[in-house]
Amino acid sequence: MQLSPAALSYALNQLYESRLLRERDDALELAHDSLAALIFRERSDEQRKISDLLIRLQNAQREFALSEGQELPSRKLLLDTEELLAVLPAQPRIAGILRTKPGSMAAPF
Repeated sequence: MQLSPAALSYALNQLYESRLLRERDDALELAHDSLAALIFRERSDEQRKISDLLIRLQNAQREFALSEGQELPSRKLLLDTEELLAVLPAQPRIAGILRTKPGSMAAPF
């Protein structure tokens, strides 16, 4: 698809005015922060909670690995995870894992 120079200039200007593009040195680049903010605004509260929890869990996992098992996840993080899991629709395989008693869990895969 070919755009006329006028159409291309208009489109780039609109993206720049909307802060979706930014000028850096002699180049234009996508403003990832702006795009992320737009996407975040479109998410439901539940989706935001899930995203936040996933980030917190990933950070806790990284801290656990870096500390060689000495830095455990906080009680609040575990409670928040449990609370969110209770209201989320789980895939049947995952739901089975969640209902399994600790210590009796077989390999799910």
